[in-house]
Amino acid sequence: MKNILVFTTIIILTILSSLLYFGDARGDSEAYKNLTFYLQGENVELISPFATRPFIPFIASILEPVLGVEYSFAIINVLFVIGTSILIFYFYSSLYNNNLVGYISSLLFPVSFSIIFLGSRILVEAGTFFFIMLLIILIEKYTKNPKWYEFIFLGLLISMALLMKVALAFALIYLFLSLFNLENFNNKKIYYSFWFVVTIIISFLPLKIWQFLTKTQTETLISALLDNIKNNHLFSFKYFIAVLL
Repeated sequence: MKNILVFTTIIILTILSSLLYFGDARGDSEAYKNLTFYLQGENVELISPFATRPFIPFIASILEPVLGVEYSFAIINVLFVIGTSILIFYFYSSLYNNNLVGYISSLLFPVSFSIIFLGSRILVEAGTFFFIMLLIILIEKYTKNPKWYEFIFLGLLISMALLMKVALAFALIYLFLSLFNLENFNNKKIYYSFWFVVTIIISFLPLKIWQFLTKTQTETLISALLDNIKNNHLFSFKYFIAVLL
C-alpha cells in the first residue's frame, strides 16, 4: 500500500472531522487565549495551571496576527492530529508487520469521538496525543540498546512535552520501566541510572524556568488525574490507551 494513499486519506478524514468544532472555545480555551496574548507581550492575567502549557500558545502567538487566535489553534491542532495518525500508522505497521493493520488503525484516530470533539478546538489535547504517540515510539526504539545522546534527546523531547502538559511526565515512568526490563540492565545499571537522572533534569528544567519567570504553578500528576475523574474528562485518555492496546 503506497504511503501517498495513507497520508491523503488521513489528511482528508482529519479535515472533515475537524469542521464541526473548528476553532471553537470550550472550558479552558479562555486561559489558552490569554496565554497566547501574553506571549505577544500583552498585559493579561495568566491562569494556572493552563499558563504552564505554552507550547501550542507560543506557536499560535506567531500565527495569530494573520489567522486570528481561533484559526491559529485550530490549524495547529489539525496538524497535530494528522501527525499522530501518521505515527499510529508506522507504529502498528511495524508492530504487526502489516501495513493494512497500520492503515486501518491510523484511520480510526481522526474519526474518533475524542478527536472530533477536542481535536480542532482552542485546546492542547491534540498536541498531547501527538507527544504520547511519539514518546512511546522513541522510547521503544532507544531503550533496546540506549546511548548517552539518546537519553539527552529524549530529555529534550520530554521537556517540550511537559510544556504541552505536565501529565506527559508519564514518559519518564515508561522510560524507567523500559530500562528496568532490559536484559543487560544489571550489567549497566549505574550507566542507565545516571543518564536516567540526567534525562529527568533536562525534562523538567524548561518547565521550571517558565514557572519561575511567569510565577505560575502547574498541577501535580495526582491532582491532574483526580481533576479528570471529578469532571469526567477521562474519555479521551481511555480512548487513546484503548487504541494502543
